Amino acid sequence: MLIAAAQTASAQNWQKRVSIASGREKTVPGFGMRIKFLEVLDDSRCPVGTTCIWAGNAKVKIQVFAGRRAATFELNSTVSPRTVTIGGYEIKLDSLEPRPRAGSSGRQSPYTAVFAIRRT
Repeated sequence: MLIAAAQTASAQNWQKRVSIASGREKTVPGFGMRIKFLEVLDDSRCPVGTTCIWAGNAKVKIQVFAGRRAATFELNSTVSPRTVTIGGYEIKLDSLEPRPRAGSSGRQSPYTAVFAIRRT
């Protein structure tokens, strides 16, 4: 019970979630920032339909415009860095779709990432 309560409280600390397609940019409502999802640098996540020893990792490159500041970052799904901080905000790669599929020779459709953002 205590673990579930801690996970719920942790999930609630993330104030906004923004879904962005690769190559696109979105404004985060009420936060005065924009995030551009530049590209997926690596996707070694365990394919759907298989069993893996390690979950793998996805690495994305983003550009963030917060006030007068702009910076480019790389975020990972399972290894550091998983979060970055800019202009009083923390940004985390929350999810990346589509997941790799067993037996597929390549990506089936463009990537879409969900970023979680909170004030620090």
